Amino acid sequence: MKRYSTSSNSERPSKGAKFGIGTVAATQEANYSSTVDQEGASSFSSKPGLSKKAQQKIDKQNALLKFKTEQKALKEVKCPSCGLTTHAQSMSNLCPNKKAKVPVCSPDERVENFVIKTSLPNVCNNQQPVQHINDLADYTTKILFVGFLFANFIFIKLLDYGQAIPIIEQSLFTNTFAVMAGNGKRAPNYLKEYFTLFCELTTVDCDSLKSISYSSILSIAGKQYEVLVRNHIHETHERRSITYFLNMMSDNNSSNCCKELPVASRKALACFIYKQKQGSEPSWPSPVPCSNYYKEITESIASMWSKYQPDQCDSDTLYSKPHLFFKWFYFLSQEVQKKVFIMENVPSKVASKVYVYCKFRELPFTGVL
Repeated sequence: MKRYSTSSNSERPSKGAKFGIGTVAATQEANYSSTVDQEGASSFSSKPGLSKKAQQKIDKQNALLKFKTEQKALKEVKCPSCGLTTHAQSMSNLCPNKKAKVPVCSPDERVENFVIKTSLPNVCNNQQPVQHINDLADYTTKILFVGFLFANFIFIKLLDYGQAIPIIEQSLFTNTFAVMAGNGKRAPNYLKEYFTLFCELTTVDCDSLKSISYSSILSIAGKQYEVLVRNHIHETHERRSITYFLNMMSDNNSSNCCKELPVASRKALACFIYKQKQGSEPSWPSPVPCSNYYKEITESIASMWSKYQPDQCDSDTLYSKPHLFFKWFYFLSQEVQKKVFIMENVPSKVASKVYVYCKFRELPFTGVL
């Protein structure tokens, strides 16, 4: 619903609410501003006084925009409207034939989007649209759930066969969902082959996934899953990598074992290796002796890193090129199945509060206290 009101205030509230089963949300992005450079590519510019989290978001968007611009430069495109090769559609800002948007309301008015929380039986007495909304909600839930499983199945099969992971973009997941819905005419052949294998290995009913004339949902789901994959790689890469390095240093069967160090020193050395591979120049951790033995362990772990992922592993690369790190994550998922106990070399001489409490509760007279 839209409401037009006359106001000089330029702020627009962002609200979201549930409407029966479906969800309607009005969102507004105001964390960064868009500018156009001389070459015509739009980029995000930061504002003074931004927090660290907001600045990181801007940096990620800039890195992603730069990567997409590089990918577009590799493809020969031609605008059907003006014939220029600098853009692909007449909707681009670079197209001289782009039609200017006509404002809906006057400059002194603003449009406020709002929703009202209610249930379908209270607002609609006609059972036909109510049934359509229920069918749409059921279909969306089913295809999203199965689609996420199928996407993970595709990545695992590609890694098992030693094939390259495709670039993570919206079209990849849109084609994935389209194949499931029976509309993947333009989808790559390997998606169709893997979906046939996926249905054979599972109990998925393919007929229940057939499209019910709501194809726009597939595009929205593809965009959501793209953002989900990027955020997962970006936010968990450091934690999972450091945990694996710490497990290697704590495993007696590993050639990089250094259990003579306390756990805190091993973790400091693992963080040092990760920061070093990120491109920074961290100082040697003070709790670890600066000897050739520990330097060789550092070089050995760093060489294993290079087998599965690129050496350049900064924050921008993790977000803009997540497909380069799938092999490393797949390797970590296999290694995590090995049980490694991270323990101190010398048992602690001080009993913890939990240990004292457990031993105290074992005494027979504590039951009446």
